[in-house]
Amino acid sequence: MLWTRLQKANMAIGTELARLNGLGPQDDVGGYKVLADRIAAVRDLIQIMTRLSGVPIEPPEQTALLDAVTGVDGVIGGVVPGAGGYDAVALIMRDDEETRDRLKNRLAEWNRSQRREKGGDGEGGGEGEMQPPKAGVVSMLTVREDCTGVRGEDAGGYSGWNLVREESREEQSTPSEAS
Repeated sequence: MLWTRLQKANMAIGTELARLNGLGPQDDVGGYKVLADRIAAVRDLIQIMTRLSGVPIEPPEQTALLDAVTGVDGVIGGVVPGAGGYDAVALIMRDDEETRDRLKNRLAEWNRSQRREKGGDGEGGGEGEMQPPKAGVVSMLTVREDCTGVRGEDAGGYSGWNLVREESREEQSTPSEAS
């Protein structure tokens, strides 16, 4: 079943990340080949899910973007996060200035390729006027990992949330005085 295969592939990424964490810093991206292959396997399954469901979990535009940026030296892999759609991609990459510069350059190329000149097609505008991008302009947000890694949280810090939820239920179940 596709869901089972996807779950196993996602778990394999977690296992590889834990293994790499135990090894310490890698000297080159070649040291991340297993991780890159596991990310690619998840993307393959998500693309199958997209085709079978007709839901744009990894839309073709983002497939093209991910394919373009994962070709950048230092980028290990990337996915469309969350429930999919057209709003974001997430990348795992080397944490160095050279990789960031290469990625910024690739995104600049991507953005230029997404614009096409509008000719004299009768839709207004003049020769050379820019049309909206085909797939959107992409920018890089510099979100970083948390240095503490995976950790347990004290659920007691959220105890007030249950109280609010219970009070809300009581308000909904109390008959109105007006009736």
